[in-house]
Amino acid sequence: MTVNEAIIQADDLVKNNPISREVKLSWLSALDHFLHTDVIETHEGEISGEFVPYEDGTDAELLVPSPYSSLYVEYLKMKIFYEMHEYVRYNNSMAVFNKMLSAWRCAYHSAHRPKAETNVKYM
Repeated sequence: MTVNEAIIQADDLVKNNPISREVKLSWLSALDHFLHTDVIETHEGEISGEFVPYEDGTDAELLVPSPYSSLYVEYLKMKIFYEMHEYVRYNNSMAVFNKMLSAWRCAYHSAHRPKAETNVKYM
């Protein structure tokens, strides 16, 4: 799924005129930066290096592939509902997002070995 696809799908599902595309881009960047740092960079694999935030005008591929990529749409919905003070809908979307995120994390952990700790300090 690309950045544009995620934003378009979320916009189709939730009316959110006051929330700009730039804000949604920053939300997606923050999520992928977290996933890159917390999950991907802690495991051996093909993706490495520093995460570059998404900028307007680019249609980058998001980090989480199908069949888990719908978590981005759920994340955007969750953030939109929170900003619009629709807390029941926010809680529902947060539960769905967390379930999808957990499923992706489990699949990623199963498919990639953790990196060896080289600078472990014991107290």
